Amino acid sequence: MDPGGPGTTWKSEEVYDFQSMLSARDDSLLKKLVGTKGSLVRNLRCLSQIMPAITAIILNGIT
Repeated sequence: MDPGGPGTTWKSEEVYDFQSMLSARDDSLLKKLVGTKGSLVRNLRCLSQIMPAITAIILNGIT
């Protein structure tokens, strides 16, 4: 058992991996946003797929 209870380590690793992936994606996102309209649409689609995961992580952090 880890000190934070069962599943705590897994959850923190999961959140950390997601955050590092997100920050890497943000960097390329900013570069692409000043690009063509096509890449803007692609990035918006990408964001719309990420948002539910962000919401889930925030809700998991609260409870």
